[in-house]
Amino acid sequence: MKVTKWIKRKNYPVGDGWQKIVNKCLKEIAKVDSTIEITTIKEKFGTLRIYCMPFPDTIDDFIEKAEQESAKTCEACGKKGKLREGGWILTLCDSCYKKRK
Repeated sequence: MKVTKWIKRKNYPVGDGWQKIVNKCLKEIAKVDSTIEITTIKEKFGTLRIYCMPFPDTIDDFIEKAEQESAKTCEACGKKGKLREGGWILTLCDSCYKKRK
Protein backbone atom coordinates (compact mmCIF):
# COMPACT_ATOMS: atom_id res chain seq x y z
CA MET A 1 0.00 0.00 0.00
CA LYS A 2 1.36 3.44 -0.88
CA VAL A 3 2.64 5.51 2.02
CA THR A 4 -0.10 8.12 1.51
CA LYS A 5 -2.83 5.48 1.96
CA TRP A 6 -1.21 4.30 5.18
CA ILE A 7 -1.20 7.88 6.49
CA LYS A 8 -4.93 8.25 5.76
CA ARG A 9 -5.57 4.97 7.57
CA LYS A 10 -4.36 6.45 10.91
CA ASN A 11 -4.51 3.08 12.65
CA TYR A 12 -1.38 1.02 12.28
CA PRO A 13 -0.85 -2.65 13.22
CA VAL A 14 1.14 -1.85 16.38
CA GLY A 15 0.13 -0.83 19.89
CA ASP A 16 -1.52 2.50 20.67
CA GLY A 17 1.70 3.86 22.15
CA TRP A 18 3.53 3.69 18.83
CA GLN A 19 0.81 5.14 16.59
CA LYS A 20 2.31 8.66 16.66
CA ILE A 21 5.82 7.33 15.97
CA VAL A 22 4.59 5.47 12.88
CA ASN A 23 2.52 8.41 11.63
CA LYS A 24 5.44 10.83 11.96
CA CYS A 25 7.78 8.45 10.12
CA LEU A 26 5.29 7.87 7.28
CA LYS A 27 4.75 11.59 6.84
CA GLU A 28 8.51 12.12 6.55
CA ILE A 29 8.73 9.32 3.97
CA ALA A 30 5.84 10.82 1.98
CA LYS A 31 7.64 14.17 1.80
CA VAL A 32 10.53 12.42 0.06
CA ASP A 33 8.47 10.16 -2.22
CA SER A 34 4.73 9.61 -1.92
CA THR A 35 4.84 6.61 -4.28
CA ILE A 36 6.86 4.40 -1.91
CA GLU A 37 5.03 1.18 -1.05
CA ILE A 38 4.93 0.33 2.64
CA THR A 39 4.87 -3.47 2.74
CA THR A 40 4.89 -4.10 6.49
CA ILE A 41 4.52 -2.24 9.77
CA LYS A 42 4.99 -4.40 12.86
CA GLU A 43 6.72 -5.04 16.16
CA LYS A 44 9.72 -7.36 16.10
CA PHE A 45 12.04 -8.11 19.01
CA GLY A 46 10.42 -5.30 21.00
CA THR A 47 10.89 -2.52 18.49
CA LEU A 48 9.06 -1.07 15.53
CA ARG A 49 9.75 -2.29 12.01
CA ILE A 50 8.70 -0.53 8.82
CA TYR A 51 9.47 -2.22 5.51
CA CYS A 52 9.00 -0.60 2.13
CA MET A 53 9.77 -0.89 -1.57
CA PRO A 54 11.75 0.69 -2.99
CA PHE A 55 13.99 1.57 -0.06
CA PRO A 56 15.91 4.70 -1.07
CA ASP A 57 18.76 5.85 1.16
CA THR A 58 16.94 9.16 1.62
CA ILE A 59 14.36 7.57 3.95
CA ASP A 60 16.71 5.33 5.94
CA ASP A 61 17.20 7.96 8.65
CA PHE A 62 13.43 8.33 9.21
CA ILE A 63 12.94 4.61 9.70
CA GLU A 64 16.02 4.28 11.90
CA LYS A 65 14.85 7.16 14.09
CA ALA A 66 11.37 5.60 14.45
CA GLU A 67 12.88 2.23 15.42
CA GLN A 68 15.13 3.89 18.02
CA GLU A 69 12.24 5.89 19.46
CA SER A 70 10.11 2.75 19.74
CA ALA A 71 12.82 1.08 21.85
CA LYS A 72 12.24 3.66 24.60
CA THR A 73 8.48 4.19 24.19
CA CYS A 74 5.84 1.91 25.72
CA GLU A 75 4.04 0.22 22.84
CA ALA A 76 0.84 -0.02 24.88
CA CYS A 77 0.46 3.54 26.19
CA GLY A 78 3.22 5.76 24.74
CA LYS A 79 4.93 6.61 28.04
CA LYS A 80 8.65 6.17 28.57
CA GLY A 81 9.39 2.45 28.37
CA LYS A 82 12.17 -0.05 28.07
CA LEU A 83 12.73 -3.45 26.49
CA ARG A 84 11.30 -6.25 28.62
CA GLU A 85 11.98 -9.94 28.23
CA GLY A 86 9.90 -12.90 29.31
CA GLY A 87 8.46 -14.81 26.39
CA TRP A 88 8.08 -12.00 23.87
CA ILE A 89 10.48 -9.10 23.96
CA LEU A 90 8.34 -5.97 24.33
CA THR A 91 8.94 -2.31 25.05
CA LEU A 92 6.71 -1.35 27.97
CA CYS A 93 6.55 1.20 30.78
CA ASP A 94 6.60 -0.09 34.39
CA SER A 95 2.81 0.14 34.72
CA CYS A 96 1.99 -1.74 31.49
CA TYR A 97 4.66 -4.32 32.29
CA LYS A 98 3.05 -5.02 35.69
CA LYS A 99 -0.36 -5.37 34.04
CA ARG A 100 1.04 -7.99 31.63
CA LYS A 101 2.57 -10.11 34.39
